[in-house]
Amino acid sequence: MQAAFLIEMMSSFQGEGTVVGLRQLFLRFAGCNLACAYCDTRYSLHAQETWKVEFPPGTGCWNILTNPVTVEQLLEQIKKFNPDKHHSLSLTGGEPLLHSDFLQEFLPKIKQMGWKIYLETNGTLVHNLKQVLDYIDIIAMDIKLESATGAPTPWEEHQKFLELAMNKSCFIKVVVNSRTDRREIGQVAQLGPERTRAIDIVLQPQTGSELPPANRWIEWQEILKPFYREVRIIPQTHKILGVL
Repeated sequence: MQAAFLIEMMSSFQGEGTVVGLRQLFLRFAGCNLACAYCDTRYSLHAQETWKVEFPPGTGCWNILTNPVTVEQLLEQIKKFNPDKHHSLSLTGGEPLLHSDFLQEFLPKIKQMGWKIYLETNGTLVHNLKQVLDYIDIIAMDIKLESATGAPTPWEEHQKFLELAMNKSCFIKVVVNSRTDRREIGQVAQLGPERTRAIDIVLQPQTGSELPPANRWIEWQEILKPFYREVRIIPQTHKILGVL
């Protein structure tokens, strides 16, 4: 039986991307294959001996449980939450696709319980996505620009990942700041196949960083618009609301 190292599970509101403001059950996995400079969940980068579940939702009352977690143990915890009150179950991290073997066993069972599956991913682990793609409903794929992460952008991995992700409902999210330049945005525009015109792209201002001037947002939107269905500018709203 597969087991995974988890960080936390909570019912809260999605603060990013195209489903912003909708309630989700967040399942945060430990570990990531990247180390982005702007990461706001550094506590999830390494596995711990315990993980936690907030219940009842929004109370700040956390049940502390032991890692690693088997599929059956996780399903018992999820049964506390009603899928009808949530848009979806968000697989987040860290990078949830590092746990694709666990997800192969877990996802068919959670789908039988009525949950829609929303995957938040850094868009680099193509093989891992192939393992679980059939069970995913929505993919929120990051493009990791060097100007924001401090590391070279994995363009080739992103392109291969996007070609596969577009077999599902998906959108792209790009964290940007004042160091982001026209060249990077131009590469994002040229990233995908012709059918990227059927998906949305979200430019997300890096929280706590110096922001680009208004004319630059307009310029970037004009560069991207011919290549994507909609180009949206959406900040991290959960930081404003004060929720996780």
